[in-house]
Amino acid sequence: MSFPPPNYEPMATTDVVFRYIFSSAGSEDGLLAFINAVQKSANRPLAEKIEVQNPFNLQSFLGDKGSVLDIKAVDINSRTFDIEMQTALHNAFESRILYYWSRLYADQIGSGDDYSFLNPVVSIVLARFEMFPQLPGFHHVFSVMSENYPEYRLTDDLQINILELTERKLGVKPNVKRTNTLPVPASPLTRVESPLDGWLDFLLNVNQKTEDEMETLLKRTPGLHTTYRKYREFSASSELREAAFAREKYERDRRSEILRAENVGREEGREEGREEGREEMLYSLWEMKFGSNGLANFQSKIKTATQKSSDAAYWAEIQKQILTQELPEEVLRRI
Repeated sequence: MSFPPPNYEPMATTDVVFRYIFSSAGSEDGLLAFINAVQKSANRPLAEKIEVQNPFNLQSFLGDKGSVLDIKAVDINSRTFDIEMQTALHNAFESRILYYWSRLYADQIGSGDDYSFLNPVVSIVLARFEMFPQLPGFHHVFSVMSENYPEYRLTDDLQINILELTERKLGVKPNVKRTNTLPVPASPLTRVESPLDGWLDFLLNVNQKTEDEMETLLKRTPGLHTTYRKYREFSASSELREAAFAREKYERDRRSEILRAENVGREEGREEGREEGREEMLYSLWEMKFGSNGLANFQSKIKTATQKSSDAAYWAEIQKQILTQELPEEVLRRI
């Protein structure tokens, strides 16, 4: 296991850090302030008080490779808020967002319950990539409205926020001084115009800010003090720092494996007779991503597929599915 260097500062966008600063004990006030910054930007009603439904637990986080990495919270008006950080664009990502929103919405009631017990579900997706390059701005709010009269919404129960955290969308200037070899976050925002801008500046750049820069950001970003305290608390723990360093390394390795899978797919298009090596590579990728969860079922499917297809593009697609899907059942469903 590799250990972080002494001057290592974890990125707040790393999944384990993000979960800790927003869903560990004592993080509620900061999470509420962040949610309200998003709601204010979306011109939607603010939340008053929230309760985290899936509090952070380090051992569960590290031990379960199939863990869901989003944060769920419910306010005093029974609205559900689901917040997640995404670093890579998955296949059918838009459908995935809607699917998880619908699960949260439907799970509020049981069979035979009255539909009037359903309450709004607000999804907040922070994407480290562009989903809508054709649209201006970085915060996009989606709901169900009339095509002929878009000022009329069918319901206020559905609200999906997608925040595109790229330099182009945020309007930031490139920073050429960076020399670190870890994944590079966005550069600081050119100016802070709203509470949400301040929150995003913090999430993307807290690990690089000076004390004076943080003091300025804290003064003009309501509620950020609590989350910054949780970040310093995280950074002071050697166990948590090691977990964050390992997760950042895993993300680098995952991106490298995606490129490798694409290259292998092209290579297999030029060469024959590599079924055995191909299977072993797929099994290794599966264990790296999901452990033994669903491995036997996957091996059975691969054995059957080997007898039916030798198409290189098909095998490259399986590799890509393993590396991009979050849950093993999603991979099995697609092959």
